[in-house]
Amino acid sequence: MTGPPMVGNAGLRYALYFSAFFFVNGLMLAYWPVWLHDRGLDAAAIGTLLFAAQWIKVGGTLACGDIADRFAIARGLVVALSLVGVAAMILFGFASGFWPLLCLTLLWGVAWPSILPIVDGRAMQASVRGGFDYGRARLWGSITFIAATVGGGYLLQRSGSEAVYGAILAAAVVTAMAGLILPASPRAQTAPQALAPRGGAMVSLLRDPVFRTFMIAGGALQVSHAVFYGFGTLDWRAKGLDDTAIGMLWATGVVAEIVLFALGRRLAERVGVVRLLLVAGAAAVLRWTATPFVVDFVPLLAVQALHALTFGATHLAAMMFIQRRVPAAATSSAQALYAALPIGLGMGLAMMAAGMLYERVAGLAYLAMIALAGLSLLATWMLAKRWRGE
Repeated sequence: MTGPPMVGNAGLRYALYFSAFFFVNGLMLAYWPVWLHDRGLDAAAIGTLLFAAQWIKVGGTLACGDIADRFAIARGLVVALSLVGVAAMILFGFASGFWPLLCLTLLWGVAWPSILPIVDGRAMQASVRGGFDYGRARLWGSITFIAATVGGGYLLQRSGSEAVYGAILAAAVVTAMAGLILPASPRAQTAPQALAPRGGAMVSLLRDPVFRTFMIAGGALQVSHAVFYGFGTLDWRAKGLDDTAIGMLWATGVVAEIVLFALGRRLAERVGVVRLLLVAGAAAVLRWTATPFVVDFVPLLAVQALHALTFGATHLAAMMFIQRRVPAAATSSAQALYAALPIGLGMGLAMMAAGMLYERVAGLAYLAMIALAGLSLLATWMLAKRWRGE
């Protein structure tokens, strides 16, 4: 007798890994700058470290994705990268001053962000063959992300940033341990419509016009969140919202994302890749048009709920596209290209532009993100013309 889809099988193992990994990410995103500040760094130095981490991960993600596919060592590489992350985090505890912290930031930036594209790709492939729902495994990462941001704030208030650092280190260790129980990568027959890798998976993928079009369609939508990720809290504070309300707004977006992931595979298969991207693009146009002008808390909650579509639907569409278009042997390469080029490199450029825009026009900077949503809609229309994978 078989058990529930998420119990005692590959789905549970991936859910555990996502839970640990995103707990680290939630604490890092919300509270790492505070820890750096308490280590004596000023705002300019902290910004430089965050900028360096964003750019170094591009090369790290590409290299690790290629290694994972070329040598078929996805699980071993995930464990190794997790251990490098743990080592870097331990060394952070002994470091002080800009240059030592920069070196460790670069080490962390190469290792830790490179993990997720590999795990995401393998989880999607395993879900197709193992009978579990990728979205329902992935949503546990969103749940622990919320727990980390809420619990981390309480820990910071009660015990200070060093306690938050200890929580990050402990969660990184748990993540490395969870990597040891990830399933081995399945080897399956390539789908008839899938791209056959020739001369290296990444080179072949970049030669494929369908894959390039997909990277623009999905990547432009994810990059359109640049103003929100970088300056959402500042904009809400400028509108007069207190920190409690702002925390609820952040949580609303992630909860909406969780609901979408709970629907998972059934929704994605029913709607399809192209239509998911079209819905996400239309939602992004609506969201970035409304955000600068909505001031009151309750309407902002409704706007934040669109995160389920602008991020969640885009992510599900991307995972489904890669699963249908790319052979299993090239999955890590496809994930790495998507994460490193349109999202990693694109987000780095967009963040710089967003900073300059926000400094000049404040919340109206959101309106510039409409152009990226429009680019995604155009690329999605081209994808529909070039690919019949639905």
